[in-house]
Amino acid sequence: MKYLFKRKPLVVFTLLLSVYACQNDDTDQNNEQTPSQDVNFVIQMESGDHLQTMNPKMYQKLVQRSSTAKNSENNASYSLDLQTIQIIERNTYTQYTTAVLGHNEQVTSLINYVFIEFDDGATYQFLIKYPRIVLGEDETIDHANAVMEVIDGEIVFNKSGIGQPRPCLDGVPEIIESVQQYICVYTKCSGNLNHTWGEECPCEFTLGCIRATRTCGWETVNVWGCSGGGVVSGNGNDGTAGGGSNDPNDTNQDDPVVTVPIFDVRDANIKNKLLEYSNTTLIKNKLADLGQKIFNPNYHLEDGAMYKRLANGQYTNRPPDVITELGTEFIPEFKIGEVVSLHIHALKAWDYSGDVPVLKEVSPIFSKIDVHKFLKFRKFREDTEENIPGNNDDDIVAILASKTGIYALAIGDEEKMSEALTALGNDPEYHPTQNWNSFRDRFNDKVLDNCNGDDDCIIKAFVEFLKDKHKELGNQTLGIRLYEAVINNGEITRWKRL
Repeated sequence: MKYLFKRKPLVVFTLLLSVYACQNDDTDQNNEQTPSQDVNFVIQMESGDHLQTMNPKMYQKLVQRSSTAKNSENNASYSLDLQTIQIIERNTYTQYTTAVLGHNEQVTSLINYVFIEFDDGATYQFLIKYPRIVLGEDETIDHANAVMEVIDGEIVFNKSGIGQPRPCLDGVPEIIESVQQYICVYTKCSGNLNHTWGEECPCEFTLGCIRATRTCGWETVNVWGCSGGGVVSGNGNDGTAGGGSNDPNDTNQDDPVVTVPIFDVRDANIKNKLLEYSNTTLIKNKLADLGQKIFNPNYHLEDGAMYKRLANGQYTNRPPDVITELGTEFIPEFKIGEVVSLHIHALKAWDYSGDVPVLKEVSPIFSKIDVHKFLKFRKFREDTEENIPGNNDDDIVAILASKTGIYALAIGDEEKMSEALTALGNDPEYHPTQNWNSFRDRFNDKVLDNCNGDDDCIIKAFVEFLKDKHKELGNQTLGIRLYEAVINNGEITRWKRL
């Protein structure tokens, strides 16, 4: 039997609480469900900043792991989302879990990184992959078919001769069972004093920080161990870590390893933002207008608009500063507070690269110049001081409407995007760098030329191009995510990541 849940289980709900403004006492109490039975275990959700203060050694290990994985030579490179860390303390060990970013399997699987540190010094690292399943409007994950992959080869983590042998974890643990357990999830106050739930906290009276929370409820939990039972060794502290015989009177015996998935919060935030943007009347009407122009055989402009978000979900718009028949490139000038860049690719556009202008078919996906301008858009937001409530650097998106659908570029990794812009140069159209010329040629070759005008091929090639490591970027990816609107009965009902 498959154990499925929607995208907002207990842990996800608790994570989303951490990004909301302070609420009053009544709201906090409604979020807390007082346990009416025994709690199986407790989860502490810790921000990266707090963990760095309270346990700098552990935080540095996670930073090092993220850096090592990011710079991996193989195609399975990734980084760790250290904004939020899930901590589970069990008998004889502490377990740290983060979301994984940038992995080449993350479209089909939710991937978590797990670091287990035993009291006797033994440490283990794993990647856990939960298959994703889309059921209509809901995305779920399959707990029962999750797999755990061991990470080894790093001396800093796997210290020789430390800790008792643990046969299950030394091999590859398997799921013993997926069960519903009653757990409580705690988040600390977001302020510098790290107040825990129940403590008196000044965040109750100020908007400068978010109060601590406790949320209790039923959650699907995977229990990992040895298939067919554990293997006891040593003094009984074999750390079967799930499976095998457990002596309830032995206080030194390891608890089974249990996992509760932690989601890529940024992915959820991006999808929510995109849905908010696309359902805003101002943007929605513009998309409808552009949709008619896309299929007009006599329309050859890259029409569009820039949108600035005000407080309380209100938006203002302006046309791009440059929209001309003689210069079909969409060239916006970024302004403070703008979060959405929207434009279309018409069926055909004028090509002025030769002696005589000619009409050519336009790619249905973002161009290389579009990609570069999104890098500049993010950099502008990073460098711009603004005090608009609810605005974050990762809220910006570039939306494209074309004959095949509606797509959006979003921020995946700020550091990679910053490095990519530095490597490619700030003005590729008029002052191209050597890196840009090489990058441009590979884009043309891999995304455009190889597909010979096949739209499906071009979109798939573009997706792979975003995932690729580029020599021009120091063998790194662009750090950009791509999303597509799901349209039902003429309405955008959700966004999916490609």
